[in-house]
Amino acid sequence: MRSVLRRCLVVPLLLTASCSSFELEDSFVITEEFGVDGPVSLEVACDVGSIEVGEDSSLEGIEVRGTVRLTERDEERALARFEQLGASIQRQPGGFTVAPTFEGGRRQSERISLKVTVPDLGGVQIRTSNGSLKAAGASGSVEAESSNGSIELVDCRGGAQLSTANGAISLSRVSGGIRGTTGNGSVKVAGSVGALDLETSNGGIEVSLADDAKDAVQLRSSNGSIGLSVAHGWSGVIEASTNNGQVRFRDQDGMRQKGKASILAVGAGGSRSITRTSNGSIEVEVRAPELMRGPRL
Repeated sequence: MRSVLRRCLVVPLLLTASCSSFELEDSFVITEEFGVDGPVSLEVACDVGSIEVGEDSSLEGIEVRGTVRLTERDEERALARFEQLGASIQRQPGGFTVAPTFEGGRRQSERISLKVTVPDLGGVQIRTSNGSLKAAGASGSVEAESSNGSIELVDCRGGAQLSTANGAISLSRVSGGIRGTTGNGSVKVAGSVGALDLETSNGGIEVSLADDAKDAVQLRSSNGSIGLSVAHGWSGVIEASTNNGQVRFRDQDGMRQKGKASILAVGAGGSRSITRTSNGSIEVEVRAPELMRGPRL
């Protein structure tokens, strides 16, 4: 396995400079070739920094792009310290573990964000204490956890467990069972197939299921409106309730008010879904066959 490190120091970005400090933002790239056929699993963790993982079929191995931010007393010290920062790539059965590296330990002003790409992305585990998380194209399960930052999944097909204490959750064209919680942030889902269990303590929830979605959903907010849009072929029973707001039901016959709580039978009925908020409106929409739009909140 061959490793190549490229540091990009063509035009360092000077963020602040004074007689006492110099703040630098710059990047590096590490590549390693390998002969693995099929999906590759990734485990990536940062103390401070964002993480993005994805796939690119043109690659012959793993590519790690790091963005570094640091502060030193002057430019010379900042550039010297930049040379001491990077990322480690450890081979594991079926995949890789990636983490930022700080020679002599991380200093308070230092932050490394990572973008990791492989030819075929399988399962994913990504964690950071302070930063956003994004996974795109994963065919295996995704585990994403941030103490402070948003979480985004795009075109992931193996289900997910998502948790952030402070940040929005965004899902686009995902499949498999999804469990997601945020302590403070909105939740938005477009084109989902599979069971959803989503909760926010402070924020709205907007979900538009894919046309071929069949599974039940659980949507809960302590403070925020909820919108659920399903295709005309979806069947189930939706239990909707709010302590402060109105439940509305929309289909091709128009809008109907349902008060503060209602049980709505859609299609042939079936599995029970829950939409519940303590403060906000709830709108359930059954789309006409040609429409793929979200609910109107």
